Amino acid sequence: AKDISLIWCKFVPSVISWLHCGAACIRLGELDIARHVLVCANELDREHPKVWGLLAIISLRKGNVLLAKEALTQALRFGLNDSAVFVELATCSFKLGRLELAQFLAEKALKFEKNTANQDILTEIRKHRGYTQ
Repeated sequence: AKDISLIWCKFVPSVISWLHCGAACIRLGELDIARHVLVCANELDREHPKVWGLLAIISLRKGNVLLAKEALTQALRFGLNDSAVFVELATCSFKLGRLELAQFLAEKALKFEKNTANQDILTEIRKHRGYTQ
């Protein structure tokens, strides 16, 4: 997927092509390449919420919570509504021990897609925060 996305970006550079390439690189764990292509996407459209959301994921995976919060602020400002991005952000936050942030993000994921998996993530986070419900 990454190779095809890179070809797509070369011949049809657009926010969507860079976004798909960045997502593929994140899935492969190639975070530096993902960051680079998402910066390219961001240069084309500074208000694309999913680009900002994916940049926040990269920052969290690299342990840079401050940078992640800045990207997340922009993602929320521009109307991020992608449940899968919120789930990944919540999972990364949970792994870093940022339980309050993880809960906020898991609640956002559940708001946009009510399903058992999202509910289970939120329940697990709440359990770790000491909630008895």
